[in-house]
Amino acid sequence: MLNENFIVILLILSGAILGSFISLITYRLPRGKEITFKRSNCPKCKQNLSFIQLIPILGFLLQKGKCKNCKKSISLRYLIIEIFTVCILFLSYKINGEYFILYSTIYLILFCMIITDLETLSVPNIFQIILLPLILIVTYIKNLNFISQFFTSLFVVLMMYLICLGFKKFTGKKDILGMADIKFMAIAALAIPSLYIPQFFFFSGLLGIMLGGIWKYFFKKQRFPFIPALAFSLLICLNNCNIVQNLIIMAL
Repeated sequence: MLNENFIVILLILSGAILGSFISLITYRLPRGKEITFKRSNCPKCKQNLSFIQLIPILGFLLQKGKCKNCKKSISLRYLIIEIFTVCILFLSYKINGEYFILYSTIYLILFCMIITDLETLSVPNIFQIILLPLILIVTYIKNLNFISQFFTSLFVVLMMYLICLGFKKFTGKKDILGMADIKFMAIAALAIPSLYIPQFFFFSGLLGIMLGGIWKYFFKKQRFPFIPALAFSLLICLNNCNIVQNLIIMAL
């Protein structure tokens, strides 16, 4: 059995490295930039970064958040993503046990989707394509009936389509959901038991309203990212946290 201290160190190193990679792909993919392994450089002065500067988390702290060459501030984005990635791996290790790798991968894909939706109001299809087989594996290990889950997913898509169609017809406004949101719901429904579907929609709506209100207050825009609300709601359901049912039982 691995020493607990060794596991902690391994999680920190792995999280920092993965966080650095996530920073790269979530910035380049939605902006149509090529993902290459050529040396990274400062976005301000274009000077290539040294090995020390490239060390995740530590490099940012050693430079005190500024480029060594041009002295311009480095975006906190990189540090925040790397720290969050480390935290995600720690939580997954504590919660998911033998399925640590599977769930960690799902959590990190969801994290990538949240980042890109918050920054660009779009989600590259590649993230949903990778998420789909992972969710199907969850369906299998949870011993869920695939046929039943498939029809649940189909029902969710149809219901969302009709809601969007009705909203557009009666208000004359654009769809309230984007295609990325509907595709995400369809994938999520494959691994959510029917008992948890109402909870998935409840928390998606609740978190969406909260995020939408905050977004409109600070950015003065009607359109806001909905994937973060969907992702957090999926996390609650994947971990079998039937909060709504427990609240109803407590109320009764």
